[in-house]
Amino acid sequence: MRAEARRAAALVSEPGAPGISEYVPMVMAGSGEGIDGLALAAADAFLERVRPGREIEVLARSLRFPAGAPPRTGEALVRAAHAAVMEKVEGTGPFTDQASHVLSRGRGSRTLLLVALLDALAIPARVALVRPFYVDPQPWLFPRLDLYSVPVVRAEADGRIFWLDPSVRWAPFGALPPGARDAEALVLPRPGEALRRERTPALPAPDRSDVLLRIQVASGGDATIEGVETYEGFEGAGAKMAIEQLDETGRRRAIEHALSRSFRSLKLEEVGFEGERKVGAPLVIRYRARVAELARPSGGRLVVDDVPYPSRLGSRFAPLAARESPLLIGVDDRSSLRIELTPPPGETPVAGAPVKVEAPQGSYTREERVEGGRIVRQDRLELRRARVAVEEYPAFARFAAAVDEAQAMPMDVGEAR
Repeated sequence: MRAEARRAAALVSEPGAPGISEYVPMVMAGSGEGIDGLALAAADAFLERVRPGREIEVLARSLRFPAGAPPRTGEALVRAAHAAVMEKVEGTGPFTDQASHVLSRGRGSRTLLLVALLDALAIPARVALVRPFYVDPQPWLFPRLDLYSVPVVRAEADGRIFWLDPSVRWAPFGALPPGARDAEALVLPRPGEALRRERTPALPAPDRSDVLLRIQVASGGDATIEGVETYEGFEGAGAKMAIEQLDETGRRRAIEHALSRSFRSLKLEEVGFEGERKVGAPLVIRYRARVAELARPSGGRLVVDDVPYPSRLGSRFAPLAARESPLLIGVDDRSSLRIELTPPPGETPVAGAPVKVEAPQGSYTREERVEGGRIVRQDRLELRRARVAVEEYPAFARFAAAVDEAQAMPMDVGEAR
């Protein structure tokens, strides 16, 4: 076999492009029997790491026989094991540790510990290697185990299969991260079993963020803001892991810094957190702040054009006028924003026209209405994971620009005085 390329054009790296193997012609020479041999070797390597030690056996008995309560079985037992691993292991670590060491140190791979704990509870559990959406989806003749880059736990109880990913602390039970849903998985066997290829479920995405803002505008344009931010699913779990590393001062600074990107001259007065150490519970952040000159005069009207956490789809996904490589949107993005804005006394706000923008990759809507003398605004954004081909990119860039423009349209508070 002979492969040759002459006068090949230079390849310029572009932001958001998938792995180079997806769009650049290439030739690979090799030998082997496919992925099966590598997967079986990986399964052998896990055997000793997930062997339950004495400490794990003691934990298993305490979970099965809780004090003052009937013995746990089935799904309730799987949930208890999942919650115990989340509670006891704070830091992450490599897959080279022993499960018993992870438990004793409180740091390491929660995935290994969960498999060992379920083994001690006599619940069938296996490590599964998932090939996530954002890696090269093309078939490979020769082995590439690195494509199966997301290790998860596959457990069976009460005649049901549970897919679990404890790598992100406080992640919801029975859910996988966005890129690992509806994806190929290699279920690593134990001795005497065969390697299985399965597909992870395409469950309804629990990941989303919702923001509620109550804004009171004073006569001079200054404003008081009361906000409630809710982060669910793996998005909430990631946020919990970030804030649990910070003390009270650090948390306050982080929220103030995040808000200052959207509101100029902001002074944070209060901030509180809820649901931090609860598996699957949303993270809720409540705050109160004052913003100087939030409303400004424009064309004889008083308007507000600062909005928290704009999506900035253009700068994130479409910074180029044209592309020579595909664009990868690796995970879904679902968010909503509700603003309840009360104008200064005596002012009559005006609701803006509704906006709806759609594309194959997602949609955005903005609606406003006047209710009880205040403006109520509702924004909803959904961006779906996708690979945007080169010829489809201009249309997607127009969608991103239209969303950014719609989000930036000012809110009419009343007559400027």
